[in-house]
Amino acid sequence: MAITKESFGAQVTNTSLSREGKSQNISDRAISLMDQMKDQQVDADYTLIHVSQREIIVEFQEGSAANPQNWTLKKKLFNAIAAFLIIVNCGISSALPSNAAPTIMSEFGQAGIDEWSSLPNAVYLMGYVVGSVIFSALSETIGRRPVLLGSFTVFVLGTLACALAPNWPSLLVFRAICGLAGSAPQTVIGGLYADIFFDARTRGRAMLSYTSAREKKAD
Repeated sequence: MAITKESFGAQVTNTSLSREGKSQNISDRAISLMDQMKDQQVDADYTLIHVSQREIIVEFQEGSAANPQNWTLKKKLFNAIAAFLIIVNCGISSALPSNAAPTIMSEFGQAGIDEWSSLPNAVYLMGYVVGSVIFSALSETIGRRPVLLGSFTVFVLGTLACALAPNWPSLLVFRAICGLAGSAPQTVIGGLYADIFFDARTRGRAMLSYTSAREKKAD
């Protein structure tokens, strides 16, 4: 097959263009890797990779103590039991005023208005609805520990405020605050157990205790 001067020149041009394209791809990849390295925050225990403004990947170092799956059994059990008690406490509080409703109504001068007797429970559950949307996303952004500790502190203070409420409207406001703060364990502790327990069987048993606490609250 005869190769003319024109066809040979075209082949040389295509080869050079192909090489230029490959070199451009390599340079693009290098720039991309450099950008990723700039967006990485390296710590002794983990690395934070900023994929985008709203997405961060956490990569733990092998055997890192910051990884909950590498915690000792004692530490795992302590956190699991503490979380279980928190969710039981917040769950029971949702229906706690039910049996004392006549006494509470009489104390605040609302006796005889049966339609209002369920308001302390209703506003608590309204706080549950709003708080679940907030705390579930917030725990993925700032972590589960600050969400649980902060919300439970507000819950305890709100419960104390309910006991010291001077009138009926303030009682309802404090009950709504308790419901808002008490919703955090309902949405966060399931993720907490998933973080701590890596083995499927152990995680299943932990989730069983979590769901049983929720069912006990519903009953």
